[in-house]
Amino acid sequence: MKFIALILLFFLQTSYGATLENYLKGIDSLYVSFEEQMELPVAGDEVSLYRGEIFYKRPLKFLWRYTWGSKAFVVSDGEFIETFLGDGECQVSKVNEGLSLFPLLQIVEFPNRIREFYSVKEMEGDSESLFVLKPKRGDSLFSRVELLFKGNVLKEVVTFQSDGTKQVYLIKVFKKNIKIPDSLFRLKKCEEPG
Repeated sequence: MKFIALILLFFLQTSYGATLENYLKGIDSLYVSFEEQMELPVAGDEVSLYRGEIFYKRPLKFLWRYTWGSKAFVVSDGEFIETFLGDGECQVSKVNEGLSLFPLLQIVEFPNRIREFYSVKEMEGDSESLFVLKPKRGDSLFSRVELLFKGNVLKEVVTFQSDGTKQVYLIKVFKKNIKIPDSLFRLKKCEEPG
């Protein structure tokens, strides 16, 4: 269930001289294709590999699904968030409850509040820029999130979870402000709460 928070990290792209906040204000919809490598602390050096895609549309509508390596998906219709883990387990919660559990959702929806939730440090190289986000709250799922840009293109997101899990997302496709049908954001497997 921790991976739901990661969906929001893929929305962070910027150009040199611009702030993360300003860039996020301009994203109304998004398509991301990625490859994921996950290292679990209990498994030592074992790495799990996945491929997936994310569709996002303001306000708070998204579909995160794996296309290889897992049957898990997460979908939000803007009112409810449904998490289907692929093993038959399925959970539905209200979006505002999901936001309290996954503060990165707040960042995408409220870009002007990024620095309220995270300390942000930028490091620049020749043609690369790295943003390091550290949560200000002690109950975050993540101890650190790193976003690597080459030029003005998001290429990689690395998350370090509080339990020692490390996830590397290699961004293959990143398209913003494209037309996405609302039919993608229908809850699929769980019954909506009554």
